[in-house]
Amino acid sequence: MDPSALAGGIWVALLTTAVGLGVAMPTALVLTWFESRVMREAQLAMQIIDVALCAGLSQECPRNMTAAAAAPPVTVAHHA
Repeated sequence: MDPSALAGGIWVALLTTAVGLGVAMPTALVLTWFESRVMREAQLAMQIIDVALCAGLSQECPRNMTAAAAAPPVTVAHHA
């Protein structure tokens, strides 16, 4: 077996591995950021829904919220 042919095959394998990691790592970071952003927005939406429900109901608040916990206004931050 020719050593240069073997070296060429190893080079191709290393190159494709490096390119794969170069694509996978930034993609994983973006996905993690996006998932955490969606989770924060979902939690905010649930808080807004809870406050709106407590404001509409007299004493019965969802998730064991009291009327005092529902009283503070919820501010929504818009990010670009």
